Formats: sequence, C-alpha cells, structure tokens
Amino acid sequence: VTEITDSKCPHSPVFLKKTSKIFSVSQDGDTVRFCKTNFPRDWTTTDDAGFLPVGLQQRGATDCVALGEFNNQLVAFFPDCAQVWNIDPDPVNMSLAQTVDIGTTHRSSHAGMGGDVFFLAPSGVRSVGMAYQTNNLIDTDIGSPIDSIVRQVLTGDVHGFYYKGGGQYWLVSGDKALVYS
Repeated sequence: VTEITDSKCPHSPVFLKKTSKIFSVSQDGDTVRFCKTNFPRDWTTTDDAGFLPVGLQQRGATDCVALGEFNNQLVAFFPDCAQVWNIDPDPVNMSLAQTVDIGTTHRSSHAGMGGDVFFLAPSGVRSVGMAYQTNNLIDTDIGSPIDSIVRQVLTGDVHGFYYKGGGQYWLVSGDKALVYS
C-alpha cells in the first residue's frame, strides 16, 4: 500500500474518480479538492491540482456530504441542495453548471442509474436528472408516489446502489431494503 503524503490530500471517504483526477471532499466539507491530472498522489501542483469552492456557492448548509456523477459532470450533494459542476482535466475549464434545490444527508444513498443519479432526499427518493431539467421535485420526481412509505421504512444509515443485472436502484437500511425497478 502506498500512502499519499501530500498535505493537501483530504484523505476523505467521500471521493470520485473522473477526468483523470480524484475529487475528494475536504475535512471541513467546504471545498472539493482534486489531484493533478493522472497523478493521484499529487494534490499540490499549481495550475493542475486545486479545489472547487463548493461552500462559496451555497445559500444554506456548507458541508458537502457526497459526490456523484451525472452527464459527465460532478455532483456535490449537501443536506439542502446539490451542485452540478462541469469538470475537465484542465482546471481552467471547471465551472458550476447549476444548483438544484434538493439534497441528501446520506453520504452513501446515491447511485448512478441509466445516465441519471438517484438519491435519498429528506422527502424521499429523487433524481438529479429530474432536478436538473425541472428544478421542481415536489410532485414530479421518480419517488414522489411512495414518499410516505420511504420515510417510514428507511431510518438511520442508508446505503444505495445500482444493480445493473436487474435495472434496479436499491436502498438498504439495517435489515430493510427498498428496490426501485
């Protein structure tokens, strides 16, 4: 095992590998740091390694809790919203694309599903794709019809994953599982 000794590496369990970089949430949750292109042990090189100022783009909670991928973009999840970022091997080309007004407090509830990202929001199961297109998730999103059931069944630590063989999004909490097909 080769340890990363660069002091700017967040050593966070919340990370994403994309565009030949590793993206990881900083310890304070206020930034998403990224390594040098094709060099995951280098988090310092000027003009290649750096950070996305996700906390500065927030109106509410500034602690990023999860990272996901949507349409070749990075999604930074917060308890009250999600930010969709354009990312690129060249940091000059990185920018905030859109903020959607729904988020998650569950670090592991999101999963890529058929070009979209499903996740557990406080109101129930939601999708980044629907949020991105409509910016209205109250009545029209994928989980809306079963919100009350989801909130009753899923308590505590929730983990989500996509089962490709069945085309299913699974949410597991303790000895309970909900399956979206």
